[in-house]
Amino acid sequence: MRYFIASLFLVPALAACTLEPPVSTRSTTLDEKALYASEVAYNSAANIYLEAVASGALTDKQPTKAKLIKAYGYLRMLRTAYAAGDQASFNSTIVLFNEALK
Repeated sequence: MRYFIASLFLVPALAACTLEPPVSTRSTTLDEKALYASEVAYNSAANIYLEAVASGALTDKQPTKAKLIKAYGYLRMLRTAYAAGDQASFNSTIVLFNEALK
């Protein structure tokens, strides 16, 4: 009788288990490296922009500033997609991020 009662508590726990394979470590590592590379690319571009403005080398600031603002928005979307584990959104956003920094 004890085992029967214990098995009643296990049924909901087994129903919650899925048969999907676990997240691949390799793809997670690649996503993390892509996120770090995106962070470095954005920070490099932003620092170059700030130095060019400070030295007076950049005369028409608006187009470059608009690109950086757009790229920062995509970077925030990348961070959110990575934190949520949304592979499809991460992949599409990284393409948009790369286009924004061109």
